[in-house]
Amino acid sequence: MTRTDDEPPEWAKERAREMMDAAAGEGADDSATAETPEPDDERVPDVPVEAVDEAERLTRLAREAESAEPTPEIEQAADQYRERRDALAAEYGYTARVRDEDDALVLYPDGEIARGCRLIRD
Repeated sequence: MTRTDDEPPEWAKERAREMMDAAAGEGADDSATAETPEPDDERVPDVPVEAVDEAERLTRLAREAESAEPTPEIEQAADQYRERRDALAAEYGYTARVRDEDDALVLYPDGEIARGCRLIRD
């Protein structure tokens, strides 16, 4: 019977490392020389969370305005929300777009736009 304080066999440790590498998207062939990825908590995002939250909020407001009965004032308000969202994204070097397929807000780096990536207009 195995006691709880016994170390697992070496093959089990190796298999666990392989599984963790595969889950992280890295190959397990050369686990001794593979670089370890940075933890998410140490990663500095390109766009602050507050800015992303504000861009999402402005997008929601524009959608809500568009879902109301169309009037020139409501259309103008929706346009203003989108303009503020676009200006906020531009402050960080991004272009904001809403994907039609799933209504997701996507921030494209301006460099990607300049290289001619396909954009879906909102």
